Amino acid sequence: MAELRNYWGVGNQVRLPRTIRAYFGVGAESEELSLDEKLLELGYCLWQGLNLYSAIKSYLENHAEYENDIRLGLANAIEYIRSNGTHQDWLTYTILTDGATVGGKQIKITLKQIVDLLSAELLVRYRPNQISQCLWNYKDILAKYDGMDLINKLTSPTSATDIPISEQEIRDNNPWSSLYEFINPIDDVFFDKDSNWLLKDDAYYIEKFNKKNQGDCEFITNLRPEPFTGNPLTSKVIVLTLNPGYICRANDMLARVMPPQITEVIKYQLNAQLCLRAKSFMCENTNTSWNVTYREAQNIIGDWYWYDIFENFRKEAGLSAEDSPEDVIYDNVSLVQYIGYFSKSYKALPAGVTLPSQRFTRLLVHYIALNKKNVLFVVSRSEKEWRGLIGEEIWNLLESENRLVHRKQFTNKNGTLQTIRTQEFTRNAFTADGFDRIVKTLQSF
Repeated sequence: MAELRNYWGVGNQVRLPRTIRAYFGVGAESEELSLDEKLLELGYCLWQGLNLYSAIKSYLENHAEYENDIRLGLANAIEYIRSNGTHQDWLTYTILTDGATVGGKQIKITLKQIVDLLSAELLVRYRPNQISQCLWNYKDILAKYDGMDLINKLTSPTSATDIPISEQEIRDNNPWSSLYEFINPIDDVFFDKDSNWLLKDDAYYIEKFNKKNQGDCEFITNLRPEPFTGNPLTSKVIVLTLNPGYICRANDMLARVMPPQITEVIKYQLNAQLCLRAKSFMCENTNTSWNVTYREAQNIIGDWYWYDIFENFRKEAGLSAEDSPEDVIYDNVSLVQYIGYFSKSYKALPAGVTLPSQRFTRLLVHYIALNKKNVLFVVSRSEKEWRGLIGEEIWNLLESENRLVHRKQFTNKNGTLQTIRTQEFTRNAFTADGFDRIVKTLQSF
């Protein structure tokens, strides 16, 4: 297979490493890879933002004679995916290639419909290094559907809710765990000007963004990322927010003067978070020989930001004290960042760009949404962006199950609705019964 990072563009400019005919044609060129390898390359590029239909359409402008071969190749790939390589999905293949007659009317599936169907099937199933299996039960489908309903069913992609995801699959595909072995100097636990904490697969996008956005909006690559705070896999309440904010005084200057005995414990907590193995939102609240607890030291480096928010929430909600044997907040709440890298101010990535690490975030949210039905999601920042990343199907599922808590909105001077910009956990910061649902969820386990 090709080293695909060498072929990336940005957003809809992502390029395939081979010609379209190599994936969907016939002859020697298409025989260089197995179908599994072709699907992995296609899935990878789709994951990075490839518009497969545009690529095929552009190819056919100069090679129109291959359109039928490509149509057959697309249909074959869809059949292969749905039957796990057994080629038992003859009905879908026939409908996609030859069409069907329903009630005396000839139904023809367009090339764009076939391309979009394969793209959707690959995106919902793609994992790094594999295409997730989710076999279609055609006996059951034929028993339930007929006529146009059957055609609509067979030409619709597999639902995200039908794709099995295990916790081990999440751990195996977590790109952030690759940073676990990266060691900064012990006394520069938070900041080392010579380090580089960029994920390999994110580097192209972040470096290109930073060249055009030097200053407050550039992502800080020599600071350990924090895509998660706490552990989303064990939390009762997950806060969906934007990206970690960088404050030089706290994240750099104060971090540098922390004694190694303390920074080692903080580093252990941060590494555990990257690996989705943290036991709490913060370090243990135990004393050190430096007149501060480990938790206090971590909050000094973090400018007390989330600590102040949650302690004010604790008072308003009447929750148990921080020094209780099991802390109802810090043992049960986590953050998931839309982008895991620090910056002083936030500026969106170019249109069409989704970081590979964000694709994992999407997979993580899907896993929790489908497998941990008692978990509540608080959309704290950038709801539009989060909805786009998660996808309408899972977003609507969470809404229907009353598992999303939203920030309040207000009408601005232009007469349009705007979401309040705050991270506070107060009753007035959330819509309807949002505050009470958060409290109830934390108290219900």
